Amino acid sequence: MDAEKENRMKREQLYTTFRILRECHACKQRYKHLAHKLGGVEKYGEDTPIAFARILEINGYEDVMWAFQMAAPEEQAKRLDKLLRLFACWCVRNTPLHDGRKVWDLLTNKRSRNAVEVAERYARGKATEEELAAAKALARDPARTAAWDTTKAAARNAAWNTAWASARAATRNAAKNAACAAAGDAAGAAAWDAAWAAQEKQQRKILTKGGA
Repeated sequence: MDAEKENRMKREQLYTTFRILRECHACKQRYKHLAHKLGGVEKYGEDTPIAFARILEINGYEDVMWAFQMAAPEEQAKRLDKLLRLFACWCVRNTPLHDGRKVWDLLTNKRSRNAVEVAERYARGKATEEELAAAKALARDPARTAAWDTTKAAARNAAWNTAWASARAATRNAAKNAACAAAGDAAGAAAWDAAWAAQEKQQRKILTKGGA
């Protein structure tokens, strides 16, 4: 990859490198698979950017979410935080349930829905940190007094996790808990498959277009 193309990728795309993946103790088998598909580490370059979208294409959703969590350069932290918030909020709004509803429909308290909406505005630069903290605080009390079940708690947490370390578990569990709590094993599994497929599709959109 020539220098101009490399610099353009760093400006425009989310990426990691083979060196970072190795230093973060990536799974050896999955690391080798990625390296093989990219022509080998020596040929590709240890420090040449690897777009997360490319990792998603080659290694799949699980691996790219791990890379978000563990192997993103520090200079991308702010952008990753924005995309995390938007993706988590998208999951809360759009994760399908077996009965045709979505996880959003489980958030019956207006304060909880407002928390998701403020998180979205904050990610887009249209709400302040003070507004974000206030909305979060307001959403907590009714959740506790109403004794939310695991599904609602998972959906709420998905909107509020602010580190990629929590993104994978929060978004996946929000969908899985909603599906399995709302149906029997068979129906829940079908709803879960649909939910995971929807999340993967949205993640592809985020990686290629830079937003939700």
